[in-house]
Amino acid sequence: MISLKNKKAKESEMFETILFIIITAVLFAMCFYYISWVGNTNSVFEEQYAKKIALTIDKMNPGSQETMYISKLFELAEKNNYIGPQDNVVLPIQNGKVTVRTSKKTGYSFYTFSTIKPEITIDKVSKTLTIKT
Repeated sequence: MISLKNKKAKESEMFETILFIIITAVLFAMCFYYISWVGNTNSVFEEQYAKKIALTIDKMNPGSQETMYISKLFELAEKNNYIGPQDNVVLPIQNGKVTVRTSKKTGYSFYTFSTIKPEITIDKVSKTLTIKT
């Protein structure tokens, strides 16, 4: 009878260990999926590019020109069916803020501190953004 109890106790411990491993693996898989989903959403790239453009404008001197490649924004906009003749991924600066959009539903705006009114042109062929002050 003592050996039967030990056998049942060992089976119970083994079952609990296997169950713990399965639950842990499922939780790690869910966390990994969530992190990869959040990292690949449009809003992350819209925020990054809006800040990058606004900070570039802030550091520019009058009469200078900067060019940056925004191919990732065009890829996201094409994926969301947002590219067309009238659609812009970077909207004109209004009230001192830069707005980046890759879909009709989302967009991110970031304010500039510069008093200079820059001229932003987008070349859809070379997928570049040119800022002139």
